[in-house]
Amino acid sequence: MPNQLKKSATLIISSALEKNVYSNNYNYKIILLKRNSKMRSSPNFHVYPGGKYDKTIDESLDWLDIFFNTKQLSEIRSNPILLRKRFFNGLINQNSLGNLMISKHDDEKLLLPLEISYRLCAIRETFEETGLLLATNKSSDNFKETKSKILTNYCKDNLNDIKSWHRLIKKDSSEFINMFLKLNLMPDIFGLHEWSNWITPIHEKIRFDTYFFTCFLPSVPSQELFDINKDEVDTLELYTPSEALEKHKHKEIKFIPPQLYEFNRIQRFRDFDKFSEYSFTRQNYGLHPWLPKFVNNGKIGLLPGDYMYETIKEEGCNSTSIELHPLNSNLKLNRIIRNFEDKSKPMYDVICNYDFDVRSKIMYTNFMNEETPCN
Repeated sequence: MPNQLKKSATLIISSALEKNVYSNNYNYKIILLKRNSKMRSSPNFHVYPGGKYDKTIDESLDWLDIFFNTKQLSEIRSNPILLRKRFFNGLINQNSLGNLMISKHDDEKLLLPLEISYRLCAIRETFEETGLLLATNKSSDNFKETKSKILTNYCKDNLNDIKSWHRLIKKDSSEFINMFLKLNLMPDIFGLHEWSNWITPIHEKIRFDTYFFTCFLPSVPSQELFDINKDEVDTLELYTPSEALEKHKHKEIKFIPPQLYEFNRIQRFRDFDKFSEYSFTRQNYGLHPWLPKFVNNGKIGLLPGDYMYETIKEEGCNSTSIELHPLNSNLKLNRIIRNFEDKSKPMYDVICNYDFDVRSKIMYTNFMNEETPCN
């Protein structure tokens, strides 16, 4: 029987470089964390910030006091459905993750929508791991934002207070809510966009159901704004997509499959604004859960869209044998390759030989060709 899934959220943070500055033809970099060797899950691997979902914090109704004024709270309490239909409608639509996870909403109960809770989880875990506070003023017109914010001047002026809160929250995550109440700020949930949903394969001992979000910072945060949690993280690094993939290729950094696959998707976008606009638009079409099915004794991980994916059952799939490269070149391939033999090569690689439309929940890119980048 497969091990139980743990909920989690991950944040792909892209930071714009200075105007007219490019690195490897990209004008942005992405934050990566190297997990330390003591971590139970993926030790020494490079990952995006993120971590486990905490229902008591991420679904707490105390967040309503942060997001809304007294009049709005009165309306919400008398008619809870307004949370989804009016106040958070900029983040919620018929395809968003909450509507995927709940077949029928109980409109009579006052519940924090999952679209909000998972964003709060991603922001909380990012703060715990990096000290980076994704926050906004309550007066901002947040529903119209496509890019996230760091209140740079505020954070610099109140750096000692924020670092004190960071130390406290590392010990007690529930203080995350109190921090926003005391600082009179709001988590920048409107700057986060639904991107993908990865589920750990059934044969793994530690399994996660992880929602990936993107967010876009108008500049690279200054070093003083970071405060790395050394209990979990060795280093914080910033790379362009091509730099990250090149370092993975030469085994200078290690990726688990979701991080590797996402960088292969993202590498098409060399322009920061084009990437952020695409991400903002794409989230309107919803998500499709991606559960890799490993066959050939764990050497090939089939992904949705691969011509063999639907024919392989999850239970017992590890012992199934298939061709790595079918003779028929017209067959659609979307797979993770795990390397057991050649120590000179990285542990994982990806194969995908076709494109998806932005409206598809499975979307994404052809890794096999030198396609035209989305400049």
